[in-house]
Amino acid sequence: SDMFRRRKSETKIGKSGKPGKNGTKPKSLKGDQGRGKSDQANEELNLAEDVEPTIDMIPQFVVDLESYETTHERPARALRLLFSLSEHASDSGNRIQMTQVADGKLVKTLLAYLQRCDRSSSEQYLALLVLNNLSIPAENKRKLAVTDDGARMLSKL
Repeated sequence: SDMFRRRKSETKIGKSGKPGKNGTKPKSLKGDQGRGKSDQANEELNLAEDVEPTIDMIPQFVVDLESYETTHERPARALRLLFSLSEHASDSGNRIQMTQVADGKLVKTLLAYLQRCDRSSSEQYLALLVLNNLSIPAENKRKLAVTDDGARMLSKL
């Protein structure tokens, strides 16, 4: 499906983690100040195309969803990997754990990201699919709907 693929117009990142000749520097909403070598190493790891998503990657996905414009490749890739992680959960324990890591910020971050997305965009669609998958376990339903104010926020879409 085209929704899960990088658009040709988006920045192409090489193995070094830097934009290619025809690419442009990623637009960060928070800026690039204070980034060290470990941040650059994380960026290269997260942009690698063959990385299998893990629960340990969720804190970086949260940062990507919070820090970049919705049309940038970083949040788009984070959404694809979050979808993959939530879709292929063999039991509900994985989906429950996804809502608890990163200080429990994933659901709130996805809801805030949805508010920034264009209506009916592929980004909005994929974020809604991830939230739907996360809401499958009974333990997550209350957190998503009430604790993180998801019911009110989703009703406004």
